[in-house]
Amino acid sequence: MRRMILALVLLSLSVGAWAGTHRAGAGGGGGRADKCTLYGIQLSGEYVLLNFSKKEDGHHHRGTLSAVGEFTLMGGEHEKEGEAEPRPLTQYTGVVGARLTWNALKWAGVFGHGMIGRYWEVQDGVSSGAKAWGGGVDFLPGMLFSDHHEDIVIRLQLDEYRISKDEPDSTGFKYPQYTIQAIYRFE
Repeated sequence: MRRMILALVLLSLSVGAWAGTHRAGAGGGGGRADKCTLYGIQLSGEYVLLNFSKKEDGHHHRGTLSAVGEFTLMGGEHEKEGEAEPRPLTQYTGVVGARLTWNALKWAGVFGHGMIGRYWEVQDGVSSGAKAWGGGVDFLPGMLFSDHHEDIVIRLQLDEYRISKDEPDSTGFKYPQYTIQAIYRFE
């Protein structure tokens, strides 16, 4: 497990070698579904497809439309009815989609996104479809001190994941997932 986490972190850091206008990040967070609390890591990559800006009242507002991908590894315990003790649960989620970002302030911005992909549950061997939508706030701490230091972003993100079970007799579920990430911009 430790080797896998280390490999994922190293992979996220090496993504910038092939990117033109892109951001890569790693962070941690948690989620809650049914009677299950999970914590883990999230790796993200973002490729800016379109930059747009507007100058208003002497302020420069900027926005982007990006293609995004996120991979999440979460672990914890699942309490099931009829079982005496909670059982361990490990899940992976990989999603891709689009994100719209708007920086109205030079040191902060908001974003929203929608993504689709797959969900894997290790213990039961379950694989099913996943959809995620959400958003959050990006803080650019370097921009408080200089107009040229926007490569580090602190991201607070909240998503709702909807998991649709592939088996016909099984129902899906949804859960909120929150993450805090440090993003590095390769622009």
